Amino acid sequence: MMAKVRMTKKSPFCNSTQYLMVSPVKAKNQQVPEDENRSEASFDVAILRERVQVKLKEARLKALEFDAPAFWNTSRKVHRLETILSARHARYFQRAEQLRGIYTVKVSSPFGALPSLLLSNYYSPVSNDCRRLQATGCEDNVTESFSQSQPLPRSALSIGLPQGVLDPGSLRAEDAVPLSFVHVVNYAYVNSDGDVVVNNTKILPQRCKHRSGWDIRQLDAGLIRESPLYDEVFTIAQYWGFGFFHSTLESLPRLAPFLDFLRDHPHIKIHANIRHPFLSLLSIDESRVVRGNIRARILYLPAGASCGSPSLYPTQALASQLRPQTVPLDRQNIIVLIKRSRSRRFLNHRSILDTLEHLAIPLGFEVKVFADNPVLPASETRDMFGGAFLVVAPHGAGESNLLFAQPGAVLLEALCDREKKGPVGCYIHVAKILGMRYYGLVPKGGNCSHTTAAEIETAAIPILRLKQNGVV
Repeated sequence: MMAKVRMTKKSPFCNSTQYLMVSPVKAKNQQVPEDENRSEASFDVAILRERVQVKLKEARLKALEFDAPAFWNTSRKVHRLETILSARHARYFQRAEQLRGIYTVKVSSPFGALPSLLLSNYYSPVSNDCRRLQATGCEDNVTESFSQSQPLPRSALSIGLPQGVLDPGSLRAEDAVPLSFVHVVNYAYVNSDGDVVVNNTKILPQRCKHRSGWDIRQLDAGLIRESPLYDEVFTIAQYWGFGFFHSTLESLPRLAPFLDFLRDHPHIKIHANIRHPFLSLLSIDESRVVRGNIRARILYLPAGASCGSPSLYPTQALASQLRPQTVPLDRQNIIVLIKRSRSRRFLNHRSILDTLEHLAIPLGFEVKVFADNPVLPASETRDMFGGAFLVVAPHGAGESNLLFAQPGAVLLEALCDREKKGPVGCYIHVAKILGMRYYGLVPKGGNCSHTTAAEIETAAIPILRLKQNGVV
């Protein structure tokens, strides 16, 4: 179908100077089928979720009808692998289609419909030392950078997808854009790193330490046979999946596009590294979680995520289901100060807290401390971060609670310099794809633990001014 480009509204994606807002156009005397028309002009989250639900249920029925013996029903001592199928490979989908007993469901949208599915406003990172931050587009002017949103490069769509699946530079309005996917696999073995074995093939989803999965070419067949067997399992396990950052921003988003299906099928187990406290907020009972090495009659294997770089749509979909309903700007009046109890904690926490209260209280704002020992219940954490316009923290996993914050909120992160490697910048990416503003504070000496109240004050004052002016 033909499409015309209207310049009335910016898409969150850019290709040099091209911004798309698409409406379908009929050729003369040509009727546009109802479903095709919806696919662009009126395509929205509800339609996408409905389509994914239908396709996944169809794939499940095919898997239930699959009739073949399980590969582990042998007396062999060693199970040898002939093929490694990496989710980073350029021909990943084509090779997966050749495997018997695997059905793939893609979460796709017309490119022209993406503005109705994704956040519209994104912001350039700001820092007092962009040279050390080494972040693309870093600027040093808080007022200018935080006052004006920027389009997100189209390349962000490719994060977490196999290489070459998407050519962001050549997308047209009617082109289908894959946002995520899930395989429905018959008779699979999956280990605690999330690597899957089907017959003589190992499937490696994108994850941290991805290359480590290539090292093992044979397995203990007895260990496979002794692993617990479940009827249906949805896996989000991965290397480092026991850590709060990785489990929250790399594992949980894998669930997000398929939550409707999982709620409709409560018998399906969730294979994960931990019983994540946010599952209950997603209406997923923690009793469904299974861990370790397992077997499944039917395994649901969703798209993975690049280490430290959560995927765009799954992360936004997760945040939209986790955060409180939209809180108006004039009611976002909380400054959250994260208090770590172990490494990378603010040694000057008391003076930083006093300074923030001195700045905030006269303006009618409230400062709340989020401590990691003990950790607040998930519902209280959601409410605290959901009403925050500013989060102040040393670099650490507690910042993953930004999932609860409203788009446009500010993260003021004190960065820890790793000598010649520079600061860890994973939350620059997280804040960016969640439509939030980011200030990377590189403290004098490079040690975030020694960040002073004066350094926090210098960074916070222009942010508070923007808040007073109704920008933040």
